[in-house]
Amino acid sequence: MKKILLSIALLSSVYLSAQTVIEEKYEKKNKPLSYFLLSDSNLFVISKGNKGGGLVKADEINSMYTYDANGSKKVLFTDKKVIGTMFSVNKDALLVTDISSGVFNSKTKYLINDKYIELEKSEVRDMTGFYSGYGFFTAKNEFYLKNKKNEFDIDFEKDDIYLTVKDIVTRKKELYKIEKPSLIKFIGPNFIKSKEKFRFNLVVNKDETVDLDGKSISKDYANTILYKTRFSNDGKKVDELVYDLKIANHVFLYSRNGGGEFTYGGYDNKFLHFSDDLSINNYIKDSETGDLYIYGLYGDEFGKLNDMANPKGFYIFKFDKSGNKIWESINKIDDAGFNSRHVMISVFVDLFQLNNNLCFNIKIGGLKSFFNYSIIDQSSGKIIKSQNIEFNETFAHPNNMNNYDYGINTSLKGFKDVKFSFESIIAINYYPKIADYIKSVKSKNDLYFSSYFSKLGIWLFETDNNQYYKVTFFKD
Repeated sequence: MKKILLSIALLSSVYLSAQTVIEEKYEKKNKPLSYFLLSDSNLFVISKGNKGGGLVKADEINSMYTYDANGSKKVLFTDKKVIGTMFSVNKDALLVTDISSGVFNSKTKYLINDKYIELEKSEVRDMTGFYSGYGFFTAKNEFYLKNKKNEFDIDFEKDDIYLTVKDIVTRKKELYKIEKPSLIKFIGPNFIKSKEKFRFNLVVNKDETVDLDGKSISKDYANTILYKTRFSNDGKKVDELVYDLKIANHVFLYSRNGGGEFTYGGYDNKFLHFSDDLSINNYIKDSETGDLYIYGLYGDEFGKLNDMANPKGFYIFKFDKSGNKIWESINKIDDAGFNSRHVMISVFVDLFQLNNNLCFNIKIGGLKSFFNYSIIDQSSGKIIKSQNIEFNETFAHPNNMNNYDYGINTSLKGFKDVKFSFESIIAINYYPKIADYIKSVKSKNDLYFSSYFSKLGIWLFETDNNQYYKVTFFKD
């Protein structure tokens, strides 16, 4: 029986206020498979089990737990054989595929309030929408966006749009034809021509309302507008919020920001490109205030910029929950590696909340060409710190489809036999005492560090992938 070491003692005052949340030894056939942060609730999730193989290619999860910053542990499930998990919009419900009774007798279940709700086989088909962006679920309902033929393949220009709402417990299903947002806001001679299909994004909110997100882009890329059309969970239009963005004498650029879809094409079907125009920008939402932060990259070349461009800087626009603009932060970056011409599908950008600030980061070509992070004051939009990170060695590139967690195979100055996630590079540069902590860790094996940011602090996951793993929470 393994021994779990939980500690509520603070580490030496040499460091930030830091607390060991969990420290465990590796066990054969029961290793950590995944670990991530539920940022809104500041809970760290760890799943454990066996790596996939044989008939089952997916990892076999035996147990899953959450931990708070004080080390308090909650068991989500244990002594199971699960090959897939997904959290609800509010992170208060869990969907699992249980193969405890055998691979060919898998059962799909919801775990809500510590109780399982098993679904019939016929109910599972719609759940493919959860993976395509046309379906989401809360602890109460499943939500799907479909066409008249009950299909997820919607032609948003021609088809009527239907919202399906299904009660998770009773399985009662309601179908509502919803009012399609006017396409004259998105399609016409004054707007860009969509590279492939025009589409809306489905967003399910915590209060069980749903949004259709659409982005209007002027044909010169100098103006982009996010329209959020809101509907009640019985299909009635509630509101439409408009977020209008302009940057004087500049244009908006595409990037890998999570806002849109991409696909393969070209003569050998191996060239990755944007399959819609939603990657013109993306946004994050403050779960407490409802404030919206829209972010992306800008340049100064007017024209069609789907594939290649010379970026000049980044922007963040802050809006309140009613759609009123609070501030805009336009930030030029003078760097030859950044300002040179790039295939924009290889330019990764991200924005997240860190304590009472925002952190914007840019990664190009797996960091070989350029890596920058900026800390922005959340209340004013002013930059607190901006830094280009330089490396002494070449390191591994992420492939086109994934931004790998441990993407850096190098020794940064002062570190030996250590690999970092992208976010950990930010952590050790912005918080030097986290770097001091990492340098203090002794191991005969290579060490791996991954960082996760929340409004309350930084979670640091460390492991040697052999003997142990440990989670430490750092707070200002």
